[in-house]
Amino acid sequence: MTLKREILATAGAVLLVLFFVALRLAGFLSHQALAAALFLGLIGALLSRIVLAFRKGLDFRIIRAPFSREQRLPLGLAACRAWTWTVVCVTTLIVFPRADDISWMVVAVAIAGLLRIVLELLPAKRTSRGATVVYALAGLLLSIDLARALSPPVSPEVVFDRVPFHGEWLVLQAGRVPLVNHHSVARNQLHAVDFVHLVDDRLIRAGSTTREGWHSWEQDLFAPSAGTVVTAADGTEDGGMFNLQSDKRRALGNHVVLEVDGRFVVFAHLRNGSVAVSAGQALQTGDKIGQVGNSGNTTAPHLHFQVQTHQEFWHPQNRSLPFAFGTEGSVLRRNDRLQGR
Repeated sequence: MTLKREILATAGAVLLVLFFVALRLAGFLSHQALAAALFLGLIGALLSRIVLAFRKGLDFRIIRAPFSREQRLPLGLAACRAWTWTVVCVTTLIVFPRADDISWMVVAVAIAGLLRIVLELLPAKRTSRGATVVYALAGLLLSIDLARALSPPVSPEVVFDRVPFHGEWLVLQAGRVPLVNHHSVARNQLHAVDFVHLVDDRLIRAGSTTREGWHSWEQDLFAPSAGTVVTAADGTEDGGMFNLQSDKRRALGNHVVLEVDGRFVVFAHLRNGSVAVSAGQALQTGDKIGQVGNSGNTTAPHLHFQVQTHQEFWHPQNRSLPFAFGTEGSVLRRNDRLQGR
C-alpha cells in the first residue's frame, strides 16, 4: 500500500471511530448502533471481497499457510481486525434486551457477527496497518465500556417497600454507561430506569405496530412507598411510536413527583388523563399513581422511573440516586426482571 493510501485509510478509520465516540458521548452508542455497525460492516466486507476477487486482490495465503514467516504480519493485522469485530459482536449480544418477540434479532446479530469475523480470513493483499491499529484501539475502548456495564452495581441510597406495578416487567434501560442506559450521560438521569411490561415474555402483542399494542400501554402504576405528591402534571397528548420533543421542558410528558423521606420519585411518560393524584396529596404504599402512556420524549410506551435530590427535574443541582425495591433488592441493571404484586 502506498503512503498516500495508507494515510487516507488511517484518516478514514480515525473519523469513523470519532463518529462512534461522539455517539457514545451523546448517549446513543447503544445495542441498536452496534447492531447497525455489524450489519453495515458485513455488507461492506462482502461487497469489498467481491470487488477484490474480480481484481485478484484477495490474499489467500493466510488460509493456505497461516503460520509461515511471511504471513506473520498479515495474520497479525487480520487478528487485530477480527478482535475488534469480536468485541462488537459479543458486546451487542450481551447488552441486547431479552424478550421473546425480539429474540430473532439476537440470532441475526450473532450470525452477522460470526460472518464478519470469518471474512477477516480473506484480507486484501494490501491492508492498512494504521487503520487496523485504530480499529483495534476502538475495540479496546468498547471492551472497557462493556466491563463497566457488567461491573457490580453501586449500593442503593433509597430502598422502596414495593415495586410500582403489577405483573412481570423488564428493565430496558439501567446502568452507568450508554451501552445499557442512554440516560447515563446526564447527571440528573444517571440512575434512571426504563421499565416495560411483559406478557408471556413478549413486549408487544403479536401483529401490532401501534403504541396500544405494547403490553406496557395503560398499565396501572402505584406508589412504591408512603409519601406526598409534590407534582402532578397531566394534559399532554400521547404521541405515536416516536415521540421526540425539542423542548426539554416537555420531555417528561405527563408525570408525577412523589416526595419520600426527603427524596423525590419521578414517574414519567404517563398516559394523558390517567394521573390519579394531585399535588399535596398524601399517599400510602400501593396507592394508584396513574397509568403508563407515551407522552413526552419517548419511542414507545414505558415507565421512566428515577429518584432524585430535587423536586425540579431540570434543577441545575439535581442528580439522580441509585435505588432498590425491598430490603434484599439491589440496584437494577438492564435485562433484570421484576415481578409486581
